[in-house]
Amino acid sequence: MKNRNWKKAITPFLLFSATLLITADSCDVGQFDNSGSCEDCPIGHICSDDVKDACPVGTYQPYTRKSLESDCLACDAGRLCDNAGTGNTEDCPSGYKCESGVKISCGKGNYAPENSDTCTPCPIGSKCPSKQNDSPTTCETGTYTSESGQNACKVCPAGTKCENGLSVGACDPGTASAEGEGLCAACEAGQYSEAGAAACSNCLDGYYCPTAAQQIPCPAGQVSTTARTTCKTCEQGKMADTAQSACVDCSAGYTCNNPLNPVKCGAASYSTGGVVTSCTECPAGKRCPETGTVTPITCAAYTPAGSTECGTCPAGFSCADSATKTECAAGTFSPATETTCTSCPLGHQCPSAGLAASIACTAGTYADSLGSTECTTCPADNYCPSTTSGPVACDTSSSFISLDKTDCSQCPAGVSCDGITQTPCPAGSFSLLGELDCSGCPAGKSCTSDGTQTDCPEGSYSLASQSTCTVCPAGHQCSNTDPPEPCSGGQYSLTANFDCEACPAGFYCPTTTYPPSPCPAGQLSTGSTTSCTQCAAGSYCTATEQTACEDGSWSLAGFSACVACPAGTACPVSKDSKPVECELGTFSAAGDNTCTECPAGFACPVTTGDGSPVECILGTYSVGGQAVCTVCREGFYCPQTDDNTE
Repeated sequence: MKNRNWKKAITPFLLFSATLLITADSCDVGQFDNSGSCEDCPIGHICSDDVKDACPVGTYQPYTRKSLESDCLACDAGRLCDNAGTGNTEDCPSGYKCESGVKISCGKGNYAPENSDTCTPCPIGSKCPSKQNDSPTTCETGTYTSESGQNACKVCPAGTKCENGLSVGACDPGTASAEGEGLCAACEAGQYSEAGAAACSNCLDGYYCPTAAQQIPCPAGQVSTTARTTCKTCEQGKMADTAQSACVDCSAGYTCNNPLNPVKCGAASYSTGGVVTSCTECPAGKRCPETGTVTPITCAAYTPAGSTECGTCPAGFSCADSATKTECAAGTFSPATETTCTSCPLGHQCPSAGLAASIACTAGTYADSLGSTECTTCPADNYCPSTTSGPVACDTSSSFISLDKTDCSQCPAGVSCDGITQTPCPAGSFSLLGELDCSGCPAGKSCTSDGTQTDCPEGSYSLASQSTCTVCPAGHQCSNTDPPEPCSGGQYSLTANFDCEACPAGFYCPTTTYPPSPCPAGQLSTGSTTSCTQCAAGSYCTATEQTACEDGSWSLAGFSACVACPAGTACPVSKDSKPVECELGTFSAAGDNTCTECPAGFACPVTTGDGSPVECILGTYSVGGQAVCTVCREGFYCPQTDDNTE
């Protein structure tokens, strides 16, 4: 807005002029004086005091006849008011931001659409190459940005992928991309790549690529050439070379029966290489001392096939050279290390082929020629004192041939001789020197097998053909030549007694093998008995005699003494039962056989004690046979105690 202070400066001048000129009328509010004519104040302006002023830059005024400074409106955000006197706002052009009505270029790396009041940094994955950009431009394929506000895109590095202007990351294993490609392409069959690869590589010799993401060494024994997806197994008898790129002949000293795992030949075998499915056994006459042998070593002495060390000619064989052996025939032998067979010597036999040593003839046999295959048994009635010479006749009428047939001599004592056989005399028999048969030992003697005889001692015996004497057993009677006879009942004998003895009186012998036992009290024996007899009732006994009880005494069976009959009792006549108590009114003295009636004037109240009657006192009486005295009746008197007169 123009400075209106000029009005103040010219006011005195106008006042002064007014006095000289005719004064004109003032314009209405909102109008201005245009060369003496009042006109409405146009848009973009305000008019006051007949003066038209333009609204300043950054404001606009869309109406006519406006007079106030406040009628100039601030330009809206994102709208353009970059000239004074603007009546209406204009669009803020793209690539600019409009602040306070003024447009400002956003510059490279930023953008702004129309009517923007701010500039926006170009987002990641896009570029804003000019100073005025209305929108971001997406990066072309193979380029990218990694930060906002960029005016140019970068070339995507080799081994990475870029999508929609963004760097996504390294290519996955099995894919690759060149610089600027931005897309990871899959490797072809037989190729591989690791993560972030710029190009795919061919699978190397000795490796295979089952997928484009991995290169794997061929398993042991398998091979492959460049750019293979699989490995192959070599044919049987061959093996993989060191690089595992080709099949080659099996190495010397190995077998390739399993191409996947060549194995060293074991000791005692060998291999010269080539197509080998099994190792060859080391030949006779040579040795293969260790595993992996390539060339067998020749031996000086006989060595069988399959040997690790050189050998010697085995026992029982002859060896013409180091590779040949021949079994010795029957009648010959050969010790170990000897190369020839030897005839069997005298006194020896070689019964079969292949013997390492001859076998000496045993006693009683002989071999009297070289090369014998068996020893000959000494014939009957002959003896053979040497195994190298023939038999010698023996007189067997009084002599015998030793068990080993090496000697002819008299039959010894204690045996029987039958030709060459000696048999010990059985128990109970004997033979003397020169006797061919054994004889029975006579009864009553003990004998050793060589004929020594001894009489049986007293108390012992032997039967014919018994070698020892036997002690006469208890309970028997013996002679020294006969079998024992048992003692009869009531007799006894102890060990080594020849005779049975009668059991004495007063004793009993329940068995024949033990000494007599005395009869118990109340029993007796008269001798030669197996048990004692009980003493009879009414008697008394010693061990050997029984006697009847006297009058006034008694006994039961088995009593050793008679018992006196006590007072107050009567003993039976038979004396063989217990005494009987006297009835009331009777009495008896000790040793009485019968009870007596109590006399008149007396009472017999009890049957025990000494049995004496008790005299009645005056005033009482008894007439005899009473247990108690009778009291005289009231009103009477009884002058006598022995009658009933009142």
